[in-house]
Amino acid sequence: MRLSFCLLFVVVLCYAAGFFAGFGVPKDIDDGSRAAVPAAVAVDLFGLRQAWLHARHVRYSPPFTERGIYGRIRHPGRHRIRRT
Repeated sequence: MRLSFCLLFVVVLCYAAGFFAGFGVPKDIDDGSRAAVPAAVAVDLFGLRQAWLHARHVRYSPPFTERGIYGRIRHPGRHRIRRT
């Protein structure tokens, strides 16, 4: 069982090396279609904005609120705010 996982790891590693180097595999990293520059810039800016918002949220909120807010957004009916 352990040997099969080791062999699988070696096969995947060799395929990844061929994919990035461009030899020995049917499709390499340069075979995909190229996106337009404005679309690529828009995706990059959106990712940077999300990372900045998350860093700001983590910096200014207590640690226990992050998971609680996610739960309230994901399942709004299940989480009731208890008033004591």
